[in-house]
Amino acid sequence: MDRNIQKTVKKIAKRSLTYIQKGYTFGGLPLVFFGYMSSIYYLAITNIAFLKAIFPSFYIFLFTVSPLLVILCGIMGYGYYKKLWFYRQDITVCVESDPIQAHAQAVGIQEILRILKALNLKPSDEYLAMYEYWRQLDMKHKWKP
Repeated sequence: MDRNIQKTVKKIAKRSLTYIQKGYTFGGLPLVFFGYMSSIYYLAITNIAFLKAIFPSFYIFLFTVSPLLVILCGIMGYGYYKKLWFYRQDITVCVESDPIQAHAQAVGIQEILRILKALNLKPSDEYLAMYEYWRQLDMKHKWKP
């Protein structure tokens, strides 16, 4: 009985740390964003005359600059996932720490390709390249489930 309680406590502790981390990320982002915007406004904008004329109040600054920052963050995220090599390196590190991810991804994509072939649908070149990438990562590991 004690061993089951210990396993349950360890399981809850591990999961709770993950939940806290994700919750802090999603809950903390608006707070950090608001703090960042207010510090920029009150430390920089209020001391520069022509910027103070453009943004006479904090709320005008907030509602003007916030959409621009959201768009900028979206462009940076798109670049991270699609155009730059950072995401690929991130995935490589994750696969090195947990190699079963590569096998699961390669098998899943292979199954989707099989279904597309059965339906006489041609997969995109990007999808085929993604399958080849995951297959190569999977082949680097000696074990097979």
